[in-house]
Amino acid sequence: MSMMLIPRIYNFYRVLAVLAVWASLWGLVGCDEAKPPLGDKVSLDDHLNTSPVRSDDIKGDDTKNQFPAERDLAILIPRFRAIYPVLEIISETWLQAVDDALLESEINQRISEENRPEDWSLVAVRISPCNPLGHIADLEEIDRLCWPEVRLILQPIVQLIRPTGETFFFADDRSIHALYRIKPQEPALIKVLSQIKQGIQLNQLNPELLLEFETARDQAVVELLRSTKSLRVSDGVYYSIAERPEFNDSDQEEQFWDVLTESLIIPYCSPNALYHLTAMSLPLGRAPVPLDLWSFVAFDAAEGVLEQVDLLVRDRFTGEVLLNFQEDLGKTSEDVSAAVSDPQMLAWFRELDVETKTRVYEQTILDRRRVSQQALEIVDPYKTLVAHTTCSSCHRFNRTPFNFHNLSYFGDLEMSVSPRVEADVARELEWLTRFQLKNPLQD
Repeated sequence: MSMMLIPRIYNFYRVLAVLAVWASLWGLVGCDEAKPPLGDKVSLDDHLNTSPVRSDDIKGDDTKNQFPAERDLAILIPRFRAIYPVLEIISETWLQAVDDALLESEINQRISEENRPEDWSLVAVRISPCNPLGHIADLEEIDRLCWPEVRLILQPIVQLIRPTGETFFFADDRSIHALYRIKPQEPALIKVLSQIKQGIQLNQLNPELLLEFETARDQAVVELLRSTKSLRVSDGVYYSIAERPEFNDSDQEEQFWDVLTESLIIPYCSPNALYHLTAMSLPLGRAPVPLDLWSFVAFDAAEGVLEQVDLLVRDRFTGEVLLNFQEDLGKTSEDVSAAVSDPQMLAWFRELDVETKTRVYEQTILDRRRVSQQALEIVDPYKTLVAHTTCSSCHRFNRTPFNFHNLSYFGDLEMSVSPRVEADVARELEWLTRFQLKNPLQD
């Protein structure tokens, strides 16, 4: 990428982050005095116009609704239409692994006691054409050392009965994010991942390997975009993050499910393509306010087998590991409340030297009072990668303090769409605009 583009892109996303934080966090200032209402959906639709002019080579779209748009990259499924047979996608052994890991967390319970395997539903899909592979917040490295992936967001949806006798759909407060790489066996990808694991950065990569990698990546992106475009079986609108128009028509919905299976799930979401899985949960009881405990766990995957991994926080500039939950805290989960971070992490933090304490303090949210102060850093996808902060820090941006959902449902309320999701989608659309100038799609 031309170095001349970097300041312009950087400033674009600084503005984007400001808008995102303003829209989502205005209600957090003074939250000690008045609690915001339950279930407010974070929405930046009025502030993020992230549909710049796209390639003329993509035919058949209205100029105000060109492909790709927000609803192509963030597919939201209505809670009462979350009917996809999830057990055809994920293994029950994966659910068992999550169950075992959460039993060892602070919630100390088996979530299977409240949710059977068949309760789990597909509630959202994220198409990420350029997911960063490295560990440093370098703008050019983020946009070049990236690889396309599909993320499936799963959540248990159950039917409950109100005191009036009315039945309703309720989303239990736990979720799983399953991450799948496109063409995971691509030789150039494997070589670059190996180099990154050794600490090699963009400017240290062999130029021939980088060219091989970027060529393979671009081909994978084009393939994923074509599959994503085939999901459009409606003439409705796709800009702004909201439910897709296919769910307004039963025939279109049926067609959408068929195309989703054939064009996305089967080719890209096989067990062997899974490389990472994360899960979070409240304790049993369906009462987020009095329970007030969220536990996060993570797994890597190889050939369809999950292995629980240590939760890490890396320095955003060097990639150095600042915190390893297993080695430093003696635990494999992060356990937080609406008010404060993991108590064991706080105790560890107090004993750090001043320099390390400062770095950790700037990259993680240790208590609710600092959410608005640190939002600009953590919401910005060019400043904070997933590796640079804790799980809970990325999940603290809903207006309701005890709602930790990023792209899933909070009880019987609307889907939570966090500012970080909005900012990631905006970045990816901008990246695709530049990508399509070099790699125009042909119908």
